[in-house]
Amino acid sequence: MRAMRDANMIDALRYALAKQVPDMEHGFVIQTNYGDLVIDAEDADHFAALARVILGNKLARAEVSRG
Repeated sequence: MRAMRDANMIDALRYALAKQVPDMEHGFVIQTNYGDLVIDAEDADHFAALARVILGNKLARAEVSRG
C-alpha cells in the first residue's frame, strides 16, 4: 500500500516538474482565503524557479526512500 502511495507521489512530482512548473512561467493565480494573488509573467519565473527547487528536492528524497 505504501509503495503505491510513494509511486503515485513520485509520478505526481515528475508531472509537476515537467508540465505544471514550466506552465507557471507564463503567469498564474494563487488562491487564498483572503482573495487571489495574480502573478504575472514578469514575476512568475521567480516563483517557478523556487517551485522547481522545492519539488526537485522532494522528488529526490522520495526516490531515495523508495529505493
